[in-house]
Amino acid sequence: MPGRGAVTTKDRQTLVDLEIDVAPSRGPDLVNFLARTRSKGGYRALRRRMTSPLPSANAIRDVHRTLRFVQTHRMLFDTIPGEADLSALVSYLDAPFDTVQSTAGLRGRIEGWWTAKRYREMYGVAKRGGEVISSFLLCMKTLSSIPDASLLEAISNEIRAIIESPPIESLLIESAGKTARHILHCDHTARRVVRTYFERLLQLVFEVDALVSMWDVTAEKGYVLPDIDEDCNEIVVEGLVHPFVRNPVANSFRLDSGTLLFITGPNTAGKSTFLKACGAAILLAQTGMGVPARRFRTPVFDVILTVFPSRDNLQAGLSHFQVEARRMASVASLAAKGRRCLIILDELFCGTNAVDCYAANVEVLGALASANHCMAIVSSHLDTLAQDLGQLDCVEFACFVSQTGAEEPSFDYRIRAGVATQHLGSHVLQSEGLYQALSALRLRGQPASKTKGSVT
Repeated sequence: MPGRGAVTTKDRQTLVDLEIDVAPSRGPDLVNFLARTRSKGGYRALRRRMTSPLPSANAIRDVHRTLRFVQTHRMLFDTIPGEADLSALVSYLDAPFDTVQSTAGLRGRIEGWWTAKRYREMYGVAKRGGEVISSFLLCMKTLSSIPDASLLEAISNEIRAIIESPPIESLLIESAGKTARHILHCDHTARRVVRTYFERLLQLVFEVDALVSMWDVTAEKGYVLPDIDEDCNEIVVEGLVHPFVRNPVANSFRLDSGTLLFITGPNTAGKSTFLKACGAAILLAQTGMGVPARRFRTPVFDVILTVFPSRDNLQAGLSHFQVEARRMASVASLAAKGRRCLIILDELFCGTNAVDCYAANVEVLGALASANHCMAIVSSHLDTLAQDLGQLDCVEFACFVSQTGAEEPSFDYRIRAGVATQHLGSHVLQSEGLYQALSALRLRGQPASKTKGSVT
């Protein structure tokens, strides 16, 4: 089977096209929209998971087993420290004050007493820090007793190994002391001797936070854990929606391996939303998360790639069409390596003239349709492409259409078999007020005489 044992490729442009991971200036992305983490570190861990597709069905099932354990033991994870507690621990560990190292014997008692009296701010930090680490380690004890639960078991075992290590056990004993000498010695041990232990515990807490968040949003939104099978040769989807859409219309479809699904339809009928819903759901499925559908079955893809309408790149000296061509060439090169691919194309080569756009689409889609290790989902306004593609056995046709019989076009946003030949671009221009604005522009009249300009 192509791609068996390969490492799944994470493609940055695909994550951007599907709005899973975009720049903050562009607004919330899917990670932000679905995050239910308790801490900033947990959010970063969740972002890493949601943008890193897993390479095998076994790895994905490990996440599923973990989420099901969280489901049946959810109250256990209410003890995860929140952002305020974790920030207090980090702030304490990063405190700028030097620690007092000599705390043994009479000299240590005297130095402890003197430090508490003379350096009250430093002593206050040390005292509050002792309380913070005691509370944190108490939470870690709870997380260290998680029974067999795949990923959580490994995390739990590592937490237990850390908190039962001699340095941490001695720290706990020391923190029980109430004298200045005990408090200052505990401070030195925590911030100088075992600091790396706490840093590692924080990373483990963040991972637990991320995994719990994955289950919480799955339960909250009624998502389904997908059926993942490396030997599966089809995508089967029932009731798929896009997470961003309010009051969404659910769609179902099936796509066999080596098949290209060619989708047509007028503007605003739902083609691009459907493509993004498909791509986002499959990427979420390969991170182990629940997906917004009633049923979802998919193979494991080695690479998931998209080509969506792009802009020119003035800094690189590339036109809109050049950016599209370069991106498509990169996608084709990755697909040519023989790995199992999912390729999603939206209005390919819309940055050039109609003749070249049509010819380039025929070349690209014909090549994709001949690659039996690829699945492709393609949307286009070029419904006449169906005549060329219809000669290939491995192309299926679907469409979104406008409802007829009304003055104003309406859409049910449901995918159906066939090819749409409706063209509603002029209606969109009308509804967006362009024609009205142009009429107002003309009414301003023309000057009595007008000199033609020239370009020099």
